[in-house]
Amino acid sequence: MGRITRLFLVLAAAIALVAAPAIGQVRGQSEQEKEEFMRKAREEQERIRAEADERRAAMEERAKERRREMEEKGEEASDDAEAAKERMHERHEKTERKAEEVRERTREHVEEGKAKGKEKAAAAKEKGEKGRANAIERGQGKKRGFWQRMFGGDDAPAAETATE
Repeated sequence: MGRITRLFLVLAAAIALVAAPAIGQVRGQSEQEKEEFMRKAREEQERIRAEADERRAAMEERAKERRREMEEKGEEASDDAEAAKERMHERHEKTERKAEEVRERTREHVEEGKAKGKEKAAAAKEKGEKGRANAIERGQGKKRGFWQRMFGGDDAPAAETATE
């Protein structure tokens, strides 16, 4: 939406907000007072439109002036654009470097976790807890039977022997 269109929409909304309560007051007045009120409202609208036209003309004049200056400078304007493009490129590279550092730290963390898991699985195999070792290798943590879940500890009876 252009600036001018936005300006007119704002002006129309302002006029509607200002005029709505006043129009409601018109109901109880005589015909002559109504005409006077409507005349004043039209004058106010014309004044607001004239101010908007003046502002628009001033904006257009400034835009023409800027275009003339840019044409006179010519190469300077393109140099500024090149410098801005270079700064944006540098910022992008910096962001990419930071993102790569974060990805590398994450990879290292995951590798450390996998190594710890393998150590735990090896320790569980040494103890003879084959099911727990397999679960740790799959990344499912500690798989225990009913009694281990209920009362904890490795010395609790296994689920199979408890039912006998």
